[in-house]
Amino acid sequence: MKEQKWKRFIKVWHIALVTGLLMGTSAPIIGLAEETSSQASSEIEQTTASSSKEKGTAESAIKTSQTVGNETEQTTASSEKETTSRAAADTGTKKLTILGTSDVHGQLWNYSYEDNKETPLGLAQVSSAVQAARSQNENGTVLIDNGDMIQGTILTDDLYNTREGYKDKAHPMIKAMNYMKYDAMVLGNHEFNFGLPLIEKIKSEASFPILSANTYKKADGSNFVGSTIVKELDLDGDSTSDIKVGIIGLTTPHIPQWDGDKVASLEFAALKDGAEKAVQELEGKGADVIVASIHAGRQDDDPAAAADTVINNVRGIDAYLLGHDHRSFAETVTGVDGKQIPIAGPKDTGTQMMRIDLDVAKEADQWVVKSSASQIVDTTKYPADTQLKAETEEYHNKTKEFIDAVIGKATGDFLPKEEIKGIPEAQLQPTAMISLINNVQRSVTGADLSASALFKADSKLPAGDLTYSNVFDIYKYPNTLVKAKITGENLLKYMENQAAYYNAPKPGDVTLSFNPEIRVYNYDIFSGVDYVIDVSKPVGERVTATIGGQPVDPAKEFTIAINNYRYEGLVGSGILAPDSLVLNTDPQTLRGLIVEYIKDKGTIDPAKELEDNWEVVGTNFEQNWRDLAKRLVDEGKLTIKPSADGRTPNVVPITKADIREALAAEGASQPVTIMHTNDVHGRLEENAGNKTLGMAKLKTAKESLAPTLMIDVGDVFQGLPISNYSEGRQMAKVLNEVGYDAMVVGNHEFDFGYDVAMEYKDLLNFPILSANTYKDGKPAFEASTVVERNGQKFAIIGLTTPETAVKTHPKNVEGVTFDDPLKSAIAEIDRLDSQGIDVFVVAGHLGIDETTPTKWCGDYVAKELDKAYTDKNIVFLDGHSHTESEQRFGKVLYAQTGNYLNNIGEVTVDVADPEKSTAVLHSYASLSSYEPNAAVAALVQAAKDEFDVANSEVLIPNNTIFFNGQRENVRTRETNLGNLIGDAMWAYGQEGFSEPTDFAMMNGGGIRENIEAGPITRGDIIAVLPFGNSISQIKVKGSQIKEMFEYSVRSEAQKDAGGNVITDEAGQPLLGANGGFLHISKSVKFYYDSNKKASTDASVGERVLQIEIYNRKTQEFEKLDSKKTYNMATNDFLAAGGDGYDMLGGSREEGPSLDSVLINYLQSATKLRVLDENNVDLNDYQVELSQDRIIPMSEAKFNELNKPAPEPGKDGEDGKDGENGQNGQNGQKGDEGDQGDPGKTGAGTDGKTGTDGKENQTGVITHTAQPVSNKKQYPSTGEKVAAYGFAGLLVVAGSAGTWIWYNKRKAS
Repeated sequence: MKEQKWKRFIKVWHIALVTGLLMGTSAPIIGLAEETSSQASSEIEQTTASSSKEKGTAESAIKTSQTVGNETEQTTASSEKETTSRAAADTGTKKLTILGTSDVHGQLWNYSYEDNKETPLGLAQVSSAVQAARSQNENGTVLIDNGDMIQGTILTDDLYNTREGYKDKAHPMIKAMNYMKYDAMVLGNHEFNFGLPLIEKIKSEASFPILSANTYKKADGSNFVGSTIVKELDLDGDSTSDIKVGIIGLTTPHIPQWDGDKVASLEFAALKDGAEKAVQELEGKGADVIVASIHAGRQDDDPAAAADTVINNVRGIDAYLLGHDHRSFAETVTGVDGKQIPIAGPKDTGTQMMRIDLDVAKEADQWVVKSSASQIVDTTKYPADTQLKAETEEYHNKTKEFIDAVIGKATGDFLPKEEIKGIPEAQLQPTAMISLINNVQRSVTGADLSASALFKADSKLPAGDLTYSNVFDIYKYPNTLVKAKITGENLLKYMENQAAYYNAPKPGDVTLSFNPEIRVYNYDIFSGVDYVIDVSKPVGERVTATIGGQPVDPAKEFTIAINNYRYEGLVGSGILAPDSLVLNTDPQTLRGLIVEYIKDKGTIDPAKELEDNWEVVGTNFEQNWRDLAKRLVDEGKLTIKPSADGRTPNVVPITKADIREALAAEGASQPVTIMHTNDVHGRLEENAGNKTLGMAKLKTAKESLAPTLMIDVGDVFQGLPISNYSEGRQMAKVLNEVGYDAMVVGNHEFDFGYDVAMEYKDLLNFPILSANTYKDGKPAFEASTVVERNGQKFAIIGLTTPETAVKTHPKNVEGVTFDDPLKSAIAEIDRLDSQGIDVFVVAGHLGIDETTPTKWCGDYVAKELDKAYTDKNIVFLDGHSHTESEQRFGKVLYAQTGNYLNNIGEVTVDVADPEKSTAVLHSYASLSSYEPNAAVAALVQAAKDEFDVANSEVLIPNNTIFFNGQRENVRTRETNLGNLIGDAMWAYGQEGFSEPTDFAMMNGGGIRENIEAGPITRGDIIAVLPFGNSISQIKVKGSQIKEMFEYSVRSEAQKDAGGNVITDEAGQPLLGANGGFLHISKSVKFYYDSNKKASTDASVGERVLQIEIYNRKTQEFEKLDSKKTYNMATNDFLAAGGDGYDMLGGSREEGPSLDSVLINYLQSATKLRVLDENNVDLNDYQVELSQDRIIPMSEAKFNELNKPAPEPGKDGEDGKDGENGQNGQNGQKGDEGDQGDPGKTGAGTDGKTGTDGKENQTGVITHTAQPVSNKKQYPSTGEKVAAYGFAGLLVVAGSAGTWIWYNKRKAS
């Protein structure tokens, strides 16, 4: 009987076991299936997206095959297919040669009337070059001028274009062009400078057509001059036409901006529109080949004025002649129809000629361009055409007579000597020459103000007799003088625009350079206003201006004298109103007014003309480097470079690197400089918002500064997640590429463990130093290194802060000790002394924090070294405290850069006299304009790519909780994400610091994203905590905690559009957004009333009603003790008093990055483990906006709920077996008794609940503590599946054990 009962019991037990197993394993199986399905779906979507991305079309771009230099002859060639010999040699192939001039600017002979001497330029030389080209292809050559022919010299501007007795004669330039047999001429912008009648005149005199296909008469819409021409060529000399060459002329449409009323009757269309219409016209005329001659540069801010707009969009054109920007080039580009098209553009004044050769063949009765070649011909190599000079000799002689006449006398030079040859002083300081022009303008117009420019970089007005050529030299253009009204506001805008002419000097620069996008003659210098230009400031914020000693009044109206060219431009830009014109001296030129001014005075004195009213500041060039630059330029070993078009001088600064290279070439001694960084903390990438330079630009800065040594003073590997992920290994690659000479071990070099710190020694191609760090009593790193440069020896000694013992995780430095820094430094200096060291560089990661023991501080060590050594040259570089500092302690120079590559330090060492050594910090603002170094940028990108892949790592596969990190919430109230972070910090602090953490807090401004339900990736955590902050622990008194939480809830209440206070779900006013709102761990809670007085800068608020902190011993929350000291974990930003928490600060322990703390906390949830009552389940964070820790409540309600609670009633007794449980006894003064427990093993029902006592108080807060373990916390994943699965395994084990035991029993 008993045996049968036993069998039945075992059977039932087995069924129960199997049922439990199924329940325990089914959930994970279902979850796995669901996850697999989801992943498969995601992969399909990704595949589809990837496939769609691969579809698309590629746009053709202009391909430059060869770029032309300025002085030598170059050629580019293209062919439609590969050939083994030139197409011209093929049967039936003919050659067309297109010759082109542009921007000759009135240069007739090989003579400079401004300098009054022969100069290799002008049409006389071009003519010889043309004759040489025609001799090579007598029947197939076409000659075209691209514009700006009849303006630019005294011969044209002051005589034959304007002066009575001269202007009625045949124009000298047209006469020469007729002699040279030009086939066409295009109107340039300067053809319009003298009005339309002059164009009509030269049109009537020219034996060739004048073209501009995009210039129309407004009256009837007809072309102002010709648009196209067809030139028929007899290629084989049989007196019959073989091929028709169509020529299009196009003019920049910006003429109205410069010549205003002179062209009021004309309309200028976009180049593209004119070209399309002209191509149709020529095709209608049967043109076989089409050449476009465009007086415009390839690029322009206005696409309508850019030649590239035509090249990229207009079909049917076979070759391009360009000009206007004076840029020399010969190139082959890909046209819109895929054809290779030759283009060219020459320098100005007739010093170059364009040549394009087209090899053409007839196919199916159509001429086809088979290949092409473009080149620039250097005409200065050709002798002047004597016949052309004979034809135009009268013009030359008359001009010589004119310029040789004396008009006055100068008592001295009107320009100071250039400090550095090639950099115009007139654009660096006030000069009498520019003052003279402004004085003329103000005296003629009576204007309040004046503005004028340096029209030629090499202009000069020397002492002695003055002629017209001198005036032309300082005022090149035939402008008229204008007086206009301008407001103070627009005057300041005008001046700021002009100040953009100066490039912001970079730390490695030794000279101030000019903006190549602003031509020399477009930079105005002002009269009548005193002003300072600070080139270190951003463009638009550089000018400080006063008039009569008072700041310029933006509302006041002034009058200003300027030339007509500038007036039109200022009207176009909105600086001047269209109706602002007061006076225009037209037709009298400003140049003529200058001549009259000099004639009237007879003698002009530079001291009397000078208006010393402006200066340029913000350069801070070091004089020793300037002196070297001056010498090297004077000796021709360095040169000042102009812009590509030659219209702006000095566009590239001389740098320290340039000087070092030149000095090295001559074997001369060099300045000693040390570039240093500290506390980089993983800043691989640039971050403009945080003023972080990034490593790629650091390398470029190094190349520019060209230091003798480059040193990092520690804490470089740990910091931002991008570096933390590889534990600094990717950073090591970057440091090698940057090219450091040495680095120092900082405390955070140990953050990834001692073994990783040792690995850095192998990863770096330079030494990592620490003279005072020992492992098990033996040196852990090299103490120093000696570097020899330029025949001098430099000893670099490393020191590490002994605070490392508490400023990294204790496990990371087990067995590691740190000797006294000063003692270690002295010992190493003494050891090296016999090696003939010229300079000792002591690099100490020590810092100057007030909380650091004095003998461990960097400034203390520097002072003591100065006392210890009176005969040595010592530089002390520091880090650790993130301080920007440059100090001197006797002969010892001390420097620290701050942190995060916000600055770069540069020390200039005077080897002979240490007291003359200097230190400077180069800020991000001064460094940011450097281009990133390509090699370093590639390494940083590789690190980023690896990091991005790592960010996709799933930490929690099936998170079911939405963690709220929305800005409007994390800055105003408790959220589940803030709670999670606080708990993670608290959990780390139980073992990560020397003493367990009591509570943790985190600012809401540091939480930047939500964590969505679903898989949580590493990247999700980085997005939440992107700033690279690390965890720290500080000691705080209860009084500080009270002040801290008052500051956290100081914000005024939010209000709606109607001004009504917005309340939360508890009916309390909802706080306004505050980045300093604190989120806290579960070991602390506080109550506050937002209706009470808030904290201000002057006083502590009264909102916080009560603070409670968990006591590990009693396992209860206890009221804050204002006198007690607590251990608080937070981020390093808040620990240092950031976000306004200046009640914090002081000594702190440091730990790893905050993102890694949170990641580790979450990852611990994925581990299978025996269930523990202290484990934290992510389901505990289900409520997004809870009020469990930060509890808003009115003071009245708080007081009511915190009245003393009455004694509770006794619980009911448990029921006996088989009987109902007895009712609980009534409480006399307290709560009702608890319900009785169920009867033991009986079938009776539960005991009934006792009734309320007569004096019972309901709803009292009892503050029962949730157990908070001091053990490490392991939050679960938010799922029960792991628990079920583990329980299932236990069931299986139990079942198997029982089965074995039963069978053994049965067998026995």
